[in-house]
Amino acid sequence: MDKARHYRNYKGITVVELLVVLAILGILTATSVPFLIPFLFNMKLNSFANDLITKANSGKMNAAKTNTRVRVFFNYGTTPNQVSIDRIDLTNAVIANLYTIELPDGIEFFVSGSGIDTFDSNTIVFTPFGENTELDGTPQTGDVQFRLTEYQDKVRRIEVNNVGNIRVYSTART
Repeated sequence: MDKARHYRNYKGITVVELLVVLAILGILTATSVPFLIPFLFNMKLNSFANDLITKANSGKMNAAKTNTRVRVFFNYGTTPNQVSIDRIDLTNAVIANLYTIELPDGIEFFVSGSGIDTFDSNTIVFTPFGENTELDGTPQTGDVQFRLTEYQDKVRRIEVNNVGNIRVYSTART
């Protein structure tokens, strides 16, 4: 009988209990935010790299489907920096633009010893057979690197070999 009376008189939580819980949540939030921000930027970089690979593979498939060549051009001379994926003819004139991808805020091309300058004219050309060549048809292998402007140790390297395989790597800043 005493237990029933005790529960009937219980009205809820006190203001002090509520303030203690809010203080604990505030402390947990304040300590976790510095770890969360780099994670979000890292996810942005991964998302961009995956989007670029998906569209480059789509361009490679378009080259095979239309029996033409497709160019992936890393244009770091524009503001904002962008990557254009175009169908080109044998004289390297653009027939049609398939995709134009602007680098999101906070992401930039990263030129190092094995960076964007390893592709001939900053260009990948996929043949109808899926091969990666230079504009003159010579097989090539190369890579391009992107990094976060704020956290420059976060770098993604996209590598394309001469048979057209595209891979992304997480690399340490060199």
